[in-house]
Amino acid sequence: MSSLVDRTTGAFPTKSALQVRQAFERTHPAPRVTTAAQWTPIGPFSSFSGYSGIGRINCVAFHPTDQNIYWVGAAAGGLWETRDNGGTWTCLTDNNGVLGVSDIVIPDDYDTSNTIYIATGDSDAWDNRSVGVLKTTDGGTTWNETGLSFTIYDGRMVNRLLQDPTNKDVLIAATSIGVFKTFDGGTTWNTQMIDVEFIDMEFNPNNPAIIYGSTKYSQIFRSTDGNSFSPVFTDGNANRIELAVSPNQPDWVYAVASNGNSGLYGIFKSTDSGFTFNEVSVEALKIS
Repeated sequence: MSSLVDRTTGAFPTKSALQVRQAFERTHPAPRVTTAAQWTPIGPFSSFSGYSGIGRINCVAFHPTDQNIYWVGAAAGGLWETRDNGGTWTCLTDNNGVLGVSDIVIPDDYDTSNTIYIATGDSDAWDNRSVGVLKTTDGGTTWNETGLSFTIYDGRMVNRLLQDPTNKDVLIAATSIGVFKTFDGGTTWNTQMIDVEFIDMEFNPNNPAIIYGSTKYSQIFRSTDGNSFSPVFTDGNANRIELAVSPNQPDWVYAVASNGNSGLYGIFKSTDSGFTFNEVSVEALKIS
């Protein structure tokens, strides 16, 4: 209730939550929706731990050609694969040193290479620490360390993984100790691009040399050469900034930031490939 208490008098609100919502709806009528989205739960629906399948999913990745095959990474439950559009699920990581998965990379040549990369650990709530980036070349039967490896006792995290769309051997990892790059499919990660912790990264859809990175506190960075970053946005009230891009508008970048109370602080938009950002309203988003 802390955000609702009068800061001067200490008085609690006199209106019920329903009354506040009804007043809001009278002045902010809901927009008409012509097509309703249809969402259906696809599992898992049970677990041996007694939580009945309830848990956090950190990431989802899709097969490059078969829409019935995809993977999800759980905060503390491993990497799961379905080959029948969610009808059944198989865990691929029961024997790994840590079961948290923060990100998944499925290369375009998966049908022939059977290669998957995963960022280990739980970057959302740090329920699990990271052992680095792991790689499989047999579809998840066995997993191997890459050159970016930690121990749990290091207390580190891999938050995000990107694979260069023009070169499958080039990957970029955003970690709690900076951003690292490999040119040989993960064998070595000698290039530290920046020592700032990014919690999210995205390529410009038309130009992978342009990379956007955001932090947990205040900032968005931009790279124009695929190697070095410069800050392009700073707002001391913006926390936990997440980014989104789309091939439909390759020069647009959206950023959503939370406030200090874990609510929405603002949504920001760039139309010049991340060079400048301006705050946009929810109504403007509906129009765009």
